[in-house]
Amino acid sequence: MDKEIEKKCEKVIEYRFSDPRKAYNICSEILEHGISNEEAYEVAYARLYMGDTMFSMGEFQKALANMMLAKKVQEKYGYQDLLMKTYNIIAIIYVNQGDDLLGLDYYYKSLKLARECGNKVMMRMVYNNIGALLNNAGDAAGAAEYFRKVYELCQKREQRDSKKIDNKKQYLVNLAVGYLGEKKYKQARKYLDMASMESDGKSQDCCLAAEINRIVDSVRVYVETGNKAAAIKEAENILSLPEKILKM
Repeated sequence: MDKEIEKKCEKVIEYRFSDPRKAYNICSEILEHGISNEEAYEVAYARLYMGDTMFSMGEFQKALANMMLAKKVQEKYGYQDLLMKTYNIIAIIYVNQGDDLLGLDYYYKSLKLARECGNKVMMRMVYNNIGALLNNAGDAAGAAEYFRKVYELCQKREQRDSKKIDNKKQYLVNLAVGYLGEKKYKQARKYLDMASMESDGKSQDCCLAAEINRIVDSVRVYVETGNKAAAIKEAENILSLPEKILKM
C-alpha cells in the first residue's frame, strides 16, 4: 500500500462516523486504485469500510453486500486483521435486522480471530457486543459473564501499560447491567459507583452518554430495592448534564 493510499485510509477512519458519505467516497477511490493495480488488500480494506459507512447511513442491504465482498477477499488472502472487523460488523448488521443467531455466529468468528491475533481491543469490543446481545435477549447471567470478561481485559491493560481504557465507564455500566439483570443489586451498585468516578479523556460526548446510562441504571437499582427517595435524587442528576448530550 503506497503512502497516498495510506493517507486515504487514515481519512476513512477520521470520517467514518462524523461524515460517513465522505468516508465512503474515499473508500471508492481506494477500491478503484486497488482494482486497477491488482492490490487485493486495498480492495479488501475498501469493501470493509464501504460496508461500514453504508451501515452508518442506514443502508443495511448495501452495507451487507459490501461486507460479504470484503469477507470473500479477506478469507481468500488471509487478511485476518481486516477479517475480524468484517465479521464483527456483519454480526452487528444481522443483529440490527433481528437475526440474533446469525449475528452471534459472526461475533464468535470475530472473537476467534481476535484471540488468535492477540488483539485485546477487538476482544473487548466483541465481548461487549455479545454481552449486549445476550442482555437484550433476556440472558442476564450470560451477559454478565461477557461483561466481566471486558472488565478483566480493561484491568489487565491498565495494570500492564498504566494507560486509561477508552469507554471504561460504559464497560463498568454494562457490567452493572449484567448484575442488575440477575437481581444482584449489591454488585450492580458497586460497579455503578465505580463508573461514576470514571471519565474518558478522548471522547467527552461518549463519556457523557455513558453517564446517562449510568444514571438510568442507578435509578433502576434504587427503585427495585425500594429506595424511591434516592432514585428521585439520582434522576435529578441528568438535569446537570450539558444540554447537547440531552439532545443526542
